[in-house]
Amino acid sequence: MVAATRSLPLGPPLVQSYLFHAYPLAILAGHGEASLPWILSTFVQLYHRPHGELKFYIHPWSPADHLRQTALFQCPWLDIQHVDQRLPDTPLVPFLERCINRGLYAQIDIDYGCLPGDPRLGWLHEILLFGVDRHAHLFEALTYAPDGTFHTFRLDGDTVEIAAAAAARLAHTHALEDERPRLLLYRYIDKAHVAFDVPAVCDQLWDYLEAADSSVRHRTTAPVIDALWGVATCPWLESEVIAVGAGRPPERLDIPLRVWWEHKRLMAMRFAYLEQEGFLDPALKASNSALEIARIAWQARLITLRWREPDAQSIRSVVALIRESAARELDVAGTVVTTLAA
Repeated sequence: MVAATRSLPLGPPLVQSYLFHAYPLAILAGHGEASLPWILSTFVQLYHRPHGELKFYIHPWSPADHLRQTALFQCPWLDIQHVDQRLPDTPLVPFLERCINRGLYAQIDIDYGCLPGDPRLGWLHEILLFGVDRHAHLFEALTYAPDGTFHTFRLDGDTVEIAAAAAARLAHTHALEDERPRLLLYRYIDKAHVAFDVPAVCDQLWDYLEAADSSVRHRTTAPVIDALWGVATCPWLESEVIAVGAGRPPERLDIPLRVWWEHKRLMAMRFAYLEQEGFLDPALKASNSALEIARIAWQARLITLRWREPDAQSIRSVVALIRESAARELDVAGTVVTTLAA
């Protein structure tokens, strides 16, 4: 029997900059902290490809655009099915209702311009459905609002059907048949367990601190990536801020500065976990120092979020804060990885 109403658990994701990370991480967060050690040992390295954004390098295929919707496919707590959402033989809405009733989170591609009050017409992107009310013919959904805030809202089944059909038309128009539209089904695996891998974390920290190409480690199974790695992304980020001072749109900083801050916040959580589990001496005060670094990164982001017309002084302030956070991180993270490797 299909339940009339069901809402699957979600929590605040530790990384929100990209939906392909935010959705599965929100699912993990909704089920407690069991997966936290895996997250802290996975989201370590940063990279920036030419003409691309700043991103976490979480597995050998993470830079491959055609796999971005399955960014956490290697997560032990998630069973992910990846299919073309045009393939199910049944009508889409009843199919999605049954999936949620069976405990499956459904991520589908839609045209955001079909959402009520959303101005982003012709914008093909993903949305996560995590609840259903069959009496009211409504879904609970998670996504970004037009102002960039991460939020949940209710969406009627007819709109889901229309928005998904529009996504299929957009995919055909823009020749994205190899990638879109896709339907991802996530099932949370309660009994998964992975030990915190200190040597792997050390390897990634060394790569980050030495601006080493992490993709070279996997060159026998995945492409080597032409990119800036680790701390080498800092000068690029500074140049992006300076470009805004020269007239580029401030919105170009929204994602990279959010990723920069999320990276520092995760570093603080990582060091706190290492202290808590006895891998790192709390007397080093590494987690406290990393929290201060995250605060500096947040301050840089906050200045840009408040910008109307960036002035020269605020540009200099943001650049100085980025440099300060990077310099402090080199010192603190360098001490941590040296201590762990001893």
